[in-house]
Amino acid sequence: AQSTNDESEYEPEIDQAAPTGEVSPEDAARLLESRRFVRTAPRLTDQLADEETRSNLITYIAETHSSLKTVTSKDRYRDNRAELTEYETLRQLEEFLDYIESLNGECAAKAKSMRENLTFIGEKECKEAAAGIAASWKAALEANTNLQICTIAGEIGREKIKSGEYLLDNILADFTEEDWKRYGGRIIVDRDDIAQVQQKKENLRVVLLDDWTISGMQLKNVYNLLVEQYPEIKDRIEVQLIVANKQRIEKGFLIDRWMGDEKRIPLRAYFSAHEAKTAENGAYITGFHSSVDYDFETLIRRMLREVEYREDRPELKGKVSMPPGTNIVRPYRKDGVTRASLTNIERARQYWRGRLMAEQGDSHAIL
Repeated sequence: AQSTNDESEYEPEIDQAAPTGEVSPEDAARLLESRRFVRTAPRLTDQLADEETRSNLITYIAETHSSLKTVTSKDRYRDNRAELTEYETLRQLEEFLDYIESLNGECAAKAKSMRENLTFIGEKECKEAAAGIAASWKAALEANTNLQICTIAGEIGREKIKSGEYLLDNILADFTEEDWKRYGGRIIVDRDDIAQVQQKKENLRVVLLDDWTISGMQLKNVYNLLVEQYPEIKDRIEVQLIVANKQRIEKGFLIDRWMGDEKRIPLRAYFSAHEAKTAENGAYITGFHSSVDYDFETLIRRMLREVEYREDRPELKGKVSMPPGTNIVRPYRKDGVTRASLTNIERARQYWRGRLMAEQGDSHAIL
């Protein structure tokens, strides 16, 4: 894909990486720290040219005419589950957007913009981002031997596994046995353990972790809960994502706006999303593990409705469904998946508790 003007100022050897997206861990760590993102996300056309590495299966709810949002894992939709490879999912999604554009209706321009500018985080991109974020944490822990990183993944107090926890477990999966021995006791995965950290202002980095954020409300709520509990850490909190739009990367994550004054915190993302002027939040973002409702599924539902109610094409009514890529059954909400499945998060928890025991003079082994 051709680089857009807003991407050309960045490092060409990284941003226009080969379709394999190979970026060394050292480069990823350096770029996340210095410019707050690693590289521009691949375009849909690049991903469709990469069939052999996109054979992972995606489960979705087929033949629906609405956005099911977060209820795709419910039993009532079990009989409608279907599986496609990631490549075939993307191919059929592109075909759908092409079709909507060809109808030349009200949604044609948005269908064209989504097809050209969609930022899709496939399994390959998710693994690359997790490895890059892991490398940046290791580099930070290596540079400051007193540093402790506290990761807050998902909404506080929610029973269901959230995408942030799924990402955190994947990040920690990139820690080798040697990494665990070296850094394991300095990664905090429970917010109540922040109370145990000495000299929080100097030695703590709090990471609000997620795959992406659209409205930002969940992350704002988590930030406010943390600051209410630990006022002294308000300047130690940042957001880390798989992907974000360029404006958020450059300006930071907006926490509050009052009478012209803004409160923002640093935001880092492995991928910079493609700008889409027709998107209400500036970018069309979705992924293989979780389909976004706002600015993606809801817009596709609007496209579907336009097809259904076209007076000049009555034969189309009821013939077009939500395409693959929408109504995805999240892998961390499938049958049998519980928090006990997130073994790397539990390992970090045990290392942290083992370190506390050691500091308090307890002779118990870490693991």
